[in-house]
Amino acid sequence: DDYEVRRWSEVFLGIYLLLATHVQGEKAILLELSNLSAHAGSLLKRISWNHSYDKECLQEMIHLRSKLGSLAALMTRYTLQMSSDDCGGLSEYVEFFTSLRSIFGIRNQRSELREEIQDVLKLVESSYLEEQRKFAELSTYYRKIGKRQSKLRDEQVAANQARFQNTFAVVSIF
Repeated sequence: DDYEVRRWSEVFLGIYLLLATHVQGEKAILLELSNLSAHAGSLLKRISWNHSYDKECLQEMIHLRSKLGSLAALMTRYTLQMSSDDCGGLSEYVEFFTSLRSIFGIRNQRSELREEIQDVLKLVESSYLEEQRKFAELSTYYRKIGKRQSKLRDEQVAANQARFQNTFAVVSIF
């Protein structure tokens, strides 16, 4: 009565179940991160095809860029926390865990996801820079048009003043 009896098979199978559940969780996390990356890429495509080139589009690009930055941070955190095949414990557990991760292709999925996120981040960065460049060009263009119109207005006012002075000079002679 003083000791709790636990059957060895229950503990043994429980550990294997825990390790298998851990690997399934890793696979689900990788799938979710991949879906988030693909969704962000589709948002980028939708924003890039919007040819309005206004501040709103630039703001959407900034928002998407920050969203992808947080996705990259999640991936980095995941990579740091779940990168080892060593689950601790007996060598049989480590061998089972490593084999299970190999069967599910966790390492390959993680490297594919890392490349996918890097590609999407590069696309976002280049699209953002392109949008920013186009916005700056449009701003410069409108600023030049404004200056040109102001200059024409000033020239017209000066010409009107010169005509008035000439007319006034002619009238004052008589």
